[in-house]
Amino acid sequence: MKLIFNKRNNEQPAIKVGRTLEGTIFEIVTAVLIIVMWVVAFILWSRSPETIPTHFGANGSADSYGDRSTMFLIPAIGTVVSIILLVSAYLPSKMINMPVNMRTPRQFMIAIRMVRIIAVVITLMFMSISFMMAFPHSRLPFICLMVTFVTMIAVVIISTVMVGRAKNG
Repeated sequence: MKLIFNKRNNEQPAIKVGRTLEGTIFEIVTAVLIIVMWVVAFILWSRSPETIPTHFGANGSADSYGDRSTMFLIPAIGTVVSIILLVSAYLPSKMINMPVNMRTPRQFMIAIRMVRIIAVVITLMFMSISFMMAFPHSRLPFICLMVTFVTMIAVVIISTVMVGRAKNG
């Protein structure tokens, strides 16, 4: 990962992130998943009834219903969130907020990798929600949603611990 690291007084350092193979791979994977998510949304929309579940309880059962056009809201939100995450990897000192004070290149590299991983996971999470809307009686989309949610939380916790431990280099 290419980082240009400039110290600014006692403030957080100014970081400039360059293009890397790793970053490009994460961006391509996320872009492919976003395209798949939209294709799936269009296919599911064309096969869905006029009224679909739009909200789910903690156990995964539908508790609110709406028009099937709502199915496009999920990929739209997922796309925006994923793009914001990928952009934040290039502006870590401005857009990545960690509970640990980041000052070293290693800390920023870990945080950058974290947001790239989360971009992939969040896209999968929104895809799972789309499947839940299309197949409200199937447990598989709910299980996939829970797996992606737990994965996202685990990535954040592990990365935060790693950033905290990397304060000396």
